[in-house]
Amino acid sequence: MANDVAYFAVKSISLSKINGRKPCSLKDAARHNLREIPSEFGGIGRINPMKTPKNWVIDGSGDADGVVALALEIANNAGVDLCHKRHDYCQAIELIFSLPDKSEIEPSKYFEKCLQWVERAYALPVLSAVVHMDESAPHCHVLLLPLNREGRYVGSAPLEKPETKKKIESFFVQVAGPAGLNRQGAKLRGGIKQAAIRVVLEQCGVMGLPDANGPLWPVFEAGIKRDPAPALEALSIDRQAISDAYKLQIIEQTNPIGIEAITPKTQTLSCVGIDQPPSPAKAANYCKPPNISRLEVAREAQQRAEVKHFRNARQTPQMVAVKNRPDDGLTRVKDEYAHDLSAWAD
Repeated sequence: MANDVAYFAVKSISLSKINGRKPCSLKDAARHNLREIPSEFGGIGRINPMKTPKNWVIDGSGDADGVVALALEIANNAGVDLCHKRHDYCQAIELIFSLPDKSEIEPSKYFEKCLQWVERAYALPVLSAVVHMDESAPHCHVLLLPLNREGRYVGSAPLEKPETKKKIESFFVQVAGPAGLNRQGAKLRGGIKQAAIRVVLEQCGVMGLPDANGPLWPVFEAGIKRDPAPALEALSIDRQAISDAYKLQIIEQTNPIGIEAITPKTQTLSCVGIDQPPSPAKAANYCKPPNISRLEVAREAQQRAEVKHFRNARQTPQMVAVKNRPDDGLTRVKDEYAHDLSAWAD
């Protein structure tokens, strides 16, 4: 379909609780992927047990214990002792690839290509690769052991943002794009998000959706305001056109923050700011003599003289008596700022 979007996510598997994350071990992740957790089945879960038999394992063991045993075997062969690592170390890296619901792309061929790309892009041992067909959309879980070809345990280093960004670009170019999927758009933020909300709500009003949905409309409206991206896709509204229109509106605004346009006369090399010429009214005021009486001038001069005298008085050297010296009729002054101290020699 024309609006099918490629989905690719990556995360670490560990017992860390940093930032409120839910701890998860390699065995727990493998048990979920291989459907070994009975509590996940039932009427309230997302898993449809009637479709679970359609799941299949592309690579790795068919049970969670086998996945953990494989990880220990690979690590031991490389001389890495996983038992002596810290409690919250990165046990595995999990990648998730998903196809849109009701996509015309064949899941088996697509996920096989995803796994081949993972082996090239990450160059880490594959512990397990499982395809799920029993949830809302077909998707694939791939578990990797973070141990590079040199036998060094790299932990969560492959998940750093710059590397992940490169991986996403590579995945779209090599796998998702050739399969006919679109790139997943960035989340709408700031002014562009507000512009998208206005466009969507206006279109909903034209279509009569507020009246047609009755008491449910406030719920739909809240969802649109929280994230208008799904509504843009459902209404076939081009989000790039909204972004371009918003940016053009910002550019066309005249003097949006009150700064005069820079011209050769007003431009300055100062990094502090632009010194604008005064208005004619201010320039006229600058030329007027101050309206101050002679008495006020005299009082100000007297105050300045008193302040100056007070400061000088504070710095006047103290007259001190010199102990243990005969009275020779001389008065010596101790000046703490003087460099010649011969007068104080015994």
